[in-house]
Amino acid sequence: PEQQLEEEKDTLSHQNNLLDSVQKIGIPVSDLKNVFPEQKRIFPERFFQPMNRKMVLIGREDTLRWYELSYNDSSQVLNVFFNWLNAFGDQRETVRVGDKKHVSRLPFLLIVKDKHLIYLRANHHIDKEKWKSFYKVKESDWYYVVEQDKNRKMEWEIFPKRK
Repeated sequence: PEQQLEEEKDTLSHQNNLLDSVQKIGIPVSDLKNVFPEQKRIFPERFFQPMNRKMVLIGREDTLRWYELSYNDSSQVLNVFFNWLNAFGDQRETVRVGDKKHVSRLPFLLIVKDKHLIYLRANHHIDKEKWKSFYKVKESDWYYVVEQDKNRKMEWEIFPKRK
């Protein structure tokens, strides 16, 4: 009974943290119909057993899949990222940094940081600026931000090497 109570507290705490994060991003909690852990694995999870947060947020107008993967160091993140680019998108095609290709039928946003890889995928639209603000994207900490909107080609933000 005590262990079950602790697990319920952990679950409730996790849900509250998630709802706080969702509100900070600018997604009205009242718009959410359902929130649950994502079970589907994505390519980067094959490497180095990352710590992760994977959620599906089902709203009134869209569904968002949110993957936040954390690795031990930047070399692991970059290794995973470049391996993923070798088989990226719906057709698992090779993508080079800066390529402007249409690789997914659904919009996505991919953010690569020192020890983190964040991947968002939606049915209709992802507000890149809200997510960049949420993750406090700035040149000194980030490597890449890659966005593809529905029926568009990939757009890249490539940050200079840090000193």
